[in-house]
Amino acid sequence: MLYYRPLLLIALFLLFNIKPSLAMVSDAYPLPVPVCGDGIIITPDEGCDDVNTVSGDGCSETCQVETSAPVCPNGIVESDEQCDDNNNTEEDGCSSLCISEVCGDGTLQSNLGEQCDDGNTADGDGCSAACQPESCGDGTLQSSLGEECDDGNTVNGDTCTSLCITDTDGDGAGDVVDNCQGVSNPDQADTD
Repeated sequence: MLYYRPLLLIALFLLFNIKPSLAMVSDAYPLPVPVCGDGIIITPDEGCDDVNTVSGDGCSETCQVETSAPVCPNGIVESDEQCDDNNNTEEDGCSSLCISEVCGDGTLQSNLGEQCDDGNTADGDGCSAACQPESCGDGTLQSSLGEECDDGNTVNGDTCTSLCITDTDGDGAGDVVDNCQGVSNPDQADTD
């Protein structure tokens, strides 16, 4: 009788314009039975089917959508994650907590080339916006660090001392302590 049922349904539809009910169709063509983990979503029983029966990956062991906290790391940037590189390696640009590792975040990432990280990206405070140490002789004037000049070297004999103090006469003694400003007098001997 099962072999003739589809033909009977078609005949009823064509002859009498009777639309078959779901019960009639399901008897002729049984609906598939949901099997969690087979990769086929059959509603309303399954909300998802990710080809496994493991919870914690967005689809539960009973094939229901999980709305729990994001999984870090899993290679997918979710919810409040800033990044997700699918590993627990620190200092690779994305932490094991899925937080971006960048210059100015207050954590030294030497693998990323940082030599300092003071928690900001401001220049002139000892650690540059590129997370490199700022010091006398680097060519950048840091007046907040007490530099009066910075000529890119730490050599005396020019107009800026090795301590980044202005030296108008180039004798190696900063103008503040130079007893004969304007006259090169490296030994600061009193010549008057």
